[in-house]
Amino acid sequence: MEQKIEICKMLAHGFAARTIAGEIKKRYDIEINQKTVHGYGKSKRWRKHIAKFREIFAKNVMKIPGAQKQDRVEYLLAGINTAVEYGAIKSLASLIKELRIEMEGEKPLIDASQHTHYNFNLKKMSDEEIIDLARKSGAGIPNRIDAYVGKAGGGQ
Repeated sequence: MEQKIEICKMLAHGFAARTIAGEIKKRYDIEINQKTVHGYGKSKRWRKHIAKFREIFAKNVMKIPGAQKQDRVEYLLAGINTAVEYGAIKSLASLIKELRIEMEGEKPLIDASQHTHYNFNLKKMSDEEIIDLARKSGAGIPNRIDAYVGKAGGGQ
């Protein structure tokens, strides 16, 4: 049983079937072929374990200090490739999210209540109507409009 769990962990970490078979031979003196290793990744019984190990792996990779960013990215890419190979969609989504955060940094969520969206056709409105609409909308826009209109010579 220990060997089977080890195979699942190695699959979750993105190791190739050939590497896994060689490592199992070296650690436990058990011969397994690559087809058997692939079977673990495709079986319903072991897929949930692999997904769990992959999620743990992704979280632990993120704890490595910033100097090893390239290593973290490579580990995550290996995990993504393995998830694609075995069709582990849930793991794939979390790994892609972790990779995006690694590459771009954590992005703050936008508070939708702080934004106002208008749906109107500016082409049909006169300049005065647009300026009046901007002044009525608030959110600091009047100051920008007044500054622009004042510079353009069309101020009040």
